[in-house]
Amino acid sequence: MESISGSTSVFGLIGDPIQHSLSPEMHNAAYRELKLNCTYVPFRVKKDDLPEAIKGIRSLNIKGVNVTTPHKEAVLAHLDEISEESSIIGAVNTIVNDQGKLRGHNTDGSGFVKYLKEEIDIDLKGKKILIVGLGGAAKSIALYLCKEDIQRMIIANRTPEKAEQYAKKLQKNTNKPVAGIPLDKNILDAFISKTDLFIYTLPTDLITGGEWPFTYNVFPSEAVLFDLRYYPKETTLMKIAREMGLSSYNGLGMLLYQGLLAFQIFTGSEPPLEVMKSIVMQ
Repeated sequence: MESISGSTSVFGLIGDPIQHSLSPEMHNAAYRELKLNCTYVPFRVKKDDLPEAIKGIRSLNIKGVNVTTPHKEAVLAHLDEISEESSIIGAVNTIVNDQGKLRGHNTDGSGFVKYLKEEIDIDLKGKKILIVGLGGAAKSIALYLCKEDIQRMIIANRTPEKAEQYAKKLQKNTNKPVAGIPLDKNILDAFISKTDLFIYTLPTDLITGGEWPFTYNVFPSEAVLFDLRYYPKETTLMKIAREMGLSSYNGLGMLLYQGLLAFQIFTGSEPPLEVMKSIVMQ
């Protein structure tokens, strides 16, 4: 990247907290590799300041931003257009500023599925999937997995009514069998015992009375576990999976692949995979 000047295209990340994010380093390394006159800046935006921050994108001519917790859903009310997928999901993680018109996209789910296929080499055909949690990333992942030839999907959430509502929306839009269930140990265990992919999307270890709301040893021997967090690098769930001899992965892969797709949306250029991957995986 050249030194920053009036002709530099500014991109960024809005969320709270953002100090842990690898996105600025990942995108800036890609700009340097491709010699693009761009820079990527993290902006900490508190919940109540979101409307003003979105106005700032227009007034400061920021070319685009990624969106992270807690703004992925709330930001929709402040955009001019959103993609069809973002409308179904009800969340946005990528905003493009097209001459003052703000367009919202969602690359979380598409990035996750691309990561499964290209990095882990998982064949999704006939898979039985269980997702724990229903935030913006979980909704996006659920939609894009339902676009694949899966057998069925179960969504477990602390508010089961929300899981049931979103399951119905996915059924309507993808014709896949999807059900919402509560975070009840007996119910979860019954589904876990027949699950191929277990995807944990909550921001913290969900422990009730000192224990997780499911039994560890009911996972099938071929099950693959995902914890979308990437700090610590080996989460509690991943440690449990390793001790049981199961394959498990953190959220770094999804971070990389959603970032690759966002980079392409922002710049129109093919993202340098190995450069961005080296930042995320180091």
